[in-house]
Amino acid sequence: MGLDTDSICAALLHDTVEDCSAKTNIETISRLFGENVAILVDGLTKNDKLTRTAAKAIDEKQGEDMENTRKMLLAMTKDIRVIFIKLCDRLHNMRTLSAKPEEKQREKALETMYIFAPLAHRLGMQKIKHELE
Repeated sequence: MGLDTDSICAALLHDTVEDCSAKTNIETISRLFGENVAILVDGLTKNDKLTRTAAKAIDEKQGEDMENTRKMLLAMTKDIRVIFIKLCDRLHNMRTLSAKPEEKQREKALETMYIFAPLAHRLGMQKIKHELE
């Protein structure tokens, strides 16, 4: 995708704040990797929380309000690189989906179908959209 070094660092670190909260935080990432990387990681963490909230609504709303969720993801993101990294992360998750239990597979597939594939389409990322679908 031609992203810069900060984006690649953030992509590699994006789960560390949530998964290793006892050992690291945004301030540590900022000190070790720079403020730009920390801002991207923080944006990814916030988007993860929004995505989980939207995922709970998918079954209830059957996708009726997913357009609002996509708009909110874009509006909340101060740096478009956060969305690019999130789409790449989701693509990786979908490629390795068979390792998850069936219920998690269904949940991730629905999130992808209602939120991430249309978002990739809206951003003109057709190859990623097609693979996500």
